[in-house]
Amino acid sequence: MRARQMAGLAILGFALAQLRPTGAARVATLRDACVTNGDRASCEELGDALERGIAAPRFPEEAGLAFSEACEAGLATACARAQPWAKSYGDYELFELDVGCMLHDNAFACEEVATSLAHDDDGDVAAAVTSDVGRRIAARGAKALAMHADACAKGNGESCLGAARLHGDGAAVEWNPGEAARSAERACDLGLAVACEARGDASGGSVAIAAYRRACAHDPASPHAWAKLARASAAAGAPRDDVAAAYRRACALADEEACAWEAREARMVIR
Repeated sequence: MRARQMAGLAILGFALAQLRPTGAARVATLRDACVTNGDRASCEELGDALERGIAAPRFPEEAGLAFSEACEAGLATACARAQPWAKSYGDYELFELDVGCMLHDNAFACEEVATSLAHDDDGDVAAAVTSDVGRRIAARGAKALAMHADACAKGNGESCLGAARLHGDGAAVEWNPGEAARSAERACDLGLAVACEARGDASGGSVAIAAYRRACAHDPASPHAWAKLARASAAAGAPRDDVAAAYRRACALADEEACAWEAREARMVIR
């Protein structure tokens, strides 16, 4: 009889254990409610659970970013708990950007966090958390590049330009000028005028002129691209009428330098 009772209790205990979520399962539920549904109470509870070690965080700052998400949604208690985590960023705005990067998988937020940390001149912060900052730069840079590359391959010109920026800057990911040029070219092909302009800026001679012409052909037209086309054409010895036409177009689009050039030309004609 006692054996049957013990067996029954064991079965009941097993059943209850199946119904009661484990720490890891609870954290997974909270993550979904916080990130997917934007539930601020779940965000705060998630931060608390991770901070107390109920389950392993996906990345070291996850608890702090969950508190920040809850804080932005209006929970004052979460704001207080987010503050200590924010200190290693040196800038609370950057800390909030990291929420977009790591919780919401925004490639542009990741890029901004990585490059801002890499170019941060705040020596006190860097000295205090050098290894943490370096790890964070590498992680955010790699994540930004992977997401930009994926979206670029699917035809997103802005993401192609993002990849070009990361490769060309070389602060958050390995410097790769060749890949930067290819990514910018892809963005230009996809109709992004600013990418064509950037391609021209990084080139010279006939390559730059061709890139600026492509930038000028896109809609909306860029006054800066027309002015750059005029300068590059003049430097290459293009006919003066071609140079003047580019400056006139830039001036019509409100480029002050181009308008000044036109004014000088007009004075010369009058004399």
